[in-house]
Amino acid sequence: MIRMILKELGEGRLQVPEGQRVDSWQRATIRVGKKSWSVRIMKRYSHGAGVATYLARYMRGSPIRSERIVKWDGERVSYAYTDNRATKASGRKVGGVMQLSTADFVLRLFQHLPEPNLKVVRHWGLYGSRCKEELNECRDLLGQGPVEDIPKMDWQDFCERQGGKKHPELCPHCGVRLVDGAVLLPERSTWPLKLPQNAA
Repeated sequence: MIRMILKELGEGRLQVPEGQRVDSWQRATIRVGKKSWSVRIMKRYSHGAGVATYLARYMRGSPIRSERIVKWDGERVSYAYTDNRATKASGRKVGGVMQLSTADFVLRLFQHLPEPNLKVVRHWGLYGSRCKEELNECRDLLGQGPVEDIPKMDWQDFCERQGGKKHPELCPHCGVRLVDGAVLLPERSTWPLKLPQNAA
């Protein structure tokens, strides 16, 4: 296949993208050809559930990979991390191992879990905003209902869902709910004196 691609490029029958050179593609083809490839052709699925499950693992991974968890002794969790703000002299990022109590680790983990039905993949395939009809068609073939629109939630609704006795919109003294009032813009006064251009 690589010989065929190089032949077609050399004879001009295989067009490269506009603004790119043929010799660059030839060098890239030779470089890729030096790698060892293992092509595995699987049997055709009788249904799409296996393919959907396989792709779902790539689209919806967990907040932390299991390989990063180094140790758990029943009380503390040790996991590897990378400090993106610090780099070594060689240009590589600095990494280390952090220890947290089990409760703190679970709390941090839950902070990265998306809410149910929240789309975390944007502008890609069936989950793009413009492919809603195609997604509903696929869901119908799988025996699922159409995608339900999630109502937008403001911070007041979020606080009500979290519960608690102290609502942020309630006055801490009288307990009456706060209301929106007029928006007051800051007044910016100008300097009354004009300073000399060439100050001594």
